[in-house]
Amino acid sequence: MSAQHPAPARFTLNDLLNLNLPPHARAIIYRELAACGNTWLAQTRLACRSLRAIIDEHADAVCLRAWCLDEDLLDEEDVSLAWMEALCVSWHQRWPRAGKLTLELEDTGERVVSCLPRPFAIAPPEGFQRLTHLLVRGDDDNGVYTIGASLAELLQRVRGVQTLALAHVFVRLRHSSPLDRALASSAFSSLTRLEHLTLTDYHWLPCIQPGLAAQLKTITVGNGVDPARKQLDEDEVVRAVARMTALEELVLDEDVYYSAEGLRAVLDALAPSVRRLRVVGACLGGRSDFSFVAWDCTLAGGKLLSVVITSHMSEQDYVEDVAAFLEAALLPSRALGPRLPRLHLDLTVDADEETPEALTDLSPDIWGLAARCDELQLLQLIAAGSDEVSLEDVVAIARLLGMPQCLDWGFHTRMELSPRRHAAAVTSAGGGGSEASGFDANSPALTPDQAAPRALERAMQRATAEAAGGPHLLLSGPAVTSRLALPRELRAWVKGLSAQAAEGLPPQPPHFRPMYWFRRLPACAAIELWCDESMAAAVAEAARRAGAAVRAVCCSTCTALHKVLQGLWSGEEAGGPGADVGELERFRWLLETMEAAAALLPPRESL
Repeated sequence: MSAQHPAPARFTLNDLLNLNLPPHARAIIYRELAACGNTWLAQTRLACRSLRAIIDEHADAVCLRAWCLDEDLLDEEDVSLAWMEALCVSWHQRWPRAGKLTLELEDTGERVVSCLPRPFAIAPPEGFQRLTHLLVRGDDDNGVYTIGASLAELLQRVRGVQTLALAHVFVRLRHSSPLDRALASSAFSSLTRLEHLTLTDYHWLPCIQPGLAAQLKTITVGNGVDPARKQLDEDEVVRAVARMTALEELVLDEDVYYSAEGLRAVLDALAPSVRRLRVVGACLGGRSDFSFVAWDCTLAGGKLLSVVITSHMSEQDYVEDVAAFLEAALLPSRALGPRLPRLHLDLTVDADEETPEALTDLSPDIWGLAARCDELQLLQLIAAGSDEVSLEDVVAIARLLGMPQCLDWGFHTRMELSPRRHAAAVTSAGGGGSEASGFDANSPALTPDQAAPRALERAMQRATAEAAGGPHLLLSGPAVTSRLALPRELRAWVKGLSAQAAEGLPPQPPHFRPMYWFRRLPACAAIELWCDESMAAAVAEAARRAGAAVRAVCCSTCTALHKVLQGLWSGEEAGGPGADVGELERFRWLLETMEAAAALLPPRESL
């Protein structure tokens, strides 16, 4: 019998990594692991002790999770607390390069966290001297509540931080006292290198004393979103901002809602060093009293370079309220220079029967704002029909708030007013152009009355030229033209087609109809039908039996006309004003053409 040999010893990854690898080799291992992302790095760290040591010694950021309990409820043998204290004692040894610390605090169930710094109490001072970034993050849903004295004990141990964030860490107001607030103010002031500050709770803001305020470069405040808490007044925020003399960026998030006058006060309180201001939750007021916007602006030397206003929480933003807001927030501000390079209103504004009269009540100053803007743009205008908001009113709104990128005006919906392209360029690019449309690209611009019938004709060409098969049908021929001038006879005939199409069908739901509506098109000697898609073929067959010529079209006449009008605006369809015509005059021409085209389309009739 052969002698049995012992099984060879297993050589593990942990053994390999323990072979006194030189520092540069350990650094290469860490770099390759880190390149795979933080999730991979965190999972790899758990593979073996040696890998964990390599990762920890090179990590520049660490996240610790801790339970936070009131001191009266602390158990001296609490495992998680003992683990935290052990980590903090060996901080400078375990993570020798880490300069960023995230301390995640568990939900305390509304109890006040008075022991916030306890896990750090026995750590050697040198363990935290290298910290430059500290994020204390409470539970996202409920946050954690603390008092100034507890926060002071923590901050006094991290005096070298340059970036501090207290995310969802709130002041418990009923536990706060003048002494407690003084301790918090002193602790903030001890951070002599702090330049970047984030505070979820506005109530920390009064704790920032002039010395600290003067050294801050960026600050973000708010977004605790706790409507039950009494928030600071606008004036308290303005006083705090005025002390920040070296500030470069200020973000005031939700929780404090600003009037137009309050927003202007913040703007005027900014130091000349500020390059960006963002305010979330400015109230438009007026009929838009429950509408809030976000204000985002850039500055240089104390003067505005750009202003972008976006919808934040809006029910309806009315034209006159947006104008009044700009008049109160922007026009009197010392930050507005002789020229404003960019004003973008990324808003959907409404105009109804009350708007025309409201426009006449606006001051002359706001009407001059557009002339001071190098670039003025409105996202979308939704205006009632011309019987309530006239063509002149729509032009006035464009002059006041900028050319809308999208226009809804009565009969015409979702008109995309894209930048102009010359028709000749479209033709050379293979886009169809003037030959397909019947317009001559070299001919003079048409008047609205001339362009409207040609636009309708072009719309019919487009509707029939593209692939069809949907619910829309176009009927023409003597069987149609003989009835166009006889509305009652035409209606009865169309209803007869619908009835014939339904013959032989099994029982249908009570409201089922083979056809929904029709529209007379006298200018085209035709009628348009909109059918149930499953019944379009049967309706077409019934119409042919009745002597009509039938064409399936890809869309409704309104949709096709809509596309042609957009093409006239952009230059993809020839016949519109030339490039030498001003934007407002081109806009007026488009509106007049829209009105003239709408007059050629009788209203649709339901069946």
